[in-house]
Amino acid sequence: MNKRDQAILENLQKFYVLDRDQLIQLHLKEQKQPITTCNRIMNRLTSKGLVKVDRTTRP
Repeated sequence: MNKRDQAILENLQKFYVLDRDQLIQLHLKEQKQPITTCNRIMNRLTSKGLVKVDRTTRP
């Protein structure tokens, strides 16, 4: 797991709930495709069981 993923996990532990747009503002502003990158990171963290995702709402 890279430093960015660890920083995302730390922020999720600190704030408990963050949506995709908030994660992009905190960690992925300089990416060419921040939404796609965020979705891939969250899918990876979810599949590893490190994050639980609430899919009842959509951004």
